[in-house]
Amino acid sequence: MNQMKKLLLAFLLPAAAPAQAGEAAALIEQCNEAHRTGHYEQAVGHAEAALRLQASADAWLCLGRAQGGLGRHEAALQALNRAEQASATPLQRMVALTLLGDQHAAAGSHEVARSHYQSSLEAARQAGNRRFQAINLNRIGDALAAAKDHTAALTQYRQGLDLAGNDNERAKSHARIAAAHHALAGHDLAIEHQIKAVLLQERMGSLADYAEAMLALVRYCLAGRAYRDAERWLGRLIPVTTLNEAPYWEARARALMAETQAALGNAEAAAAELAQARALAEKAGDQEFLQQFDRQNGQAGTR
Repeated sequence: MNQMKKLLLAFLLPAAAPAQAGEAAALIEQCNEAHRTGHYEQAVGHAEAALRLQASADAWLCLGRAQGGLGRHEAALQALNRAEQASATPLQRMVALTLLGDQHAAAGSHEVARSHYQSSLEAARQAGNRRFQAINLNRIGDALAAAKDHTAALTQYRQGLDLAGNDNERAKSHARIAAAHHALAGHDLAIEHQIKAVLLQERMGSLADYAEAMLALVRYCLAGRAYRDAERWLGRLIPVTTLNEAPYWEARARALMAETQAALGNAEAAAAELAQARALAEKAGDQEFLQQFDRQNGQAGTR
């Protein structure tokens, strides 16, 4: 190579590197947006294009999430392991470890998942990152709950609640604590914590968040034979679902109202609620509900 070509390359290469980095960063943004909207194949394409330009932890992370969204467990693990190895910041490493845990949890390997969450938790403590401490404490609790160790899960959930940074996180922590108490047949404590979750979701959550929290509360009331309380809570939820034209949630609420009325000895009211629940589920196109309904009630159903 002559001297002039060497000088030209020396001039061009430094300028090309920032351009490539900028293009890779834009592709990672597109990958994250595609993942957020559920377009996982597109996300994979963007991530792989970014990696061809410049390998980075962020590109591997997005690729791992997208592969996981497509149910490609091994490909997701491979990408997330590469993300951890390429991590340049404590946050990137925490994210990679937590996502590795999520992948193993989704595959039913809860002990392996817990080890990754624990590693991420330790990194978060070293970095003083309260948010990722809370995330991983809750994930560890979930892994313990999946292994039926609900008492140990409660310990993690309580620590997660102490670190919750906003009402949304506090609502989720209370719901987790309630579920653990319910699994341990501690119905009064389950109801107490789920009421806190409901009140927080009522104030700042979406309709789906609020309805889901309320339905869990009603199930705990039924388990604890607090039938009048169940009826009262459903009396608050059903008008909200009707007003918001949310047949999916109203069907589930009315199915629980049918169960509540049956427990109270009101057979006619129970039958009416059950019929309404099925009609609403059909309106919502909720096949899961309809199949469960027909199994329980021995009906052929409409499809």
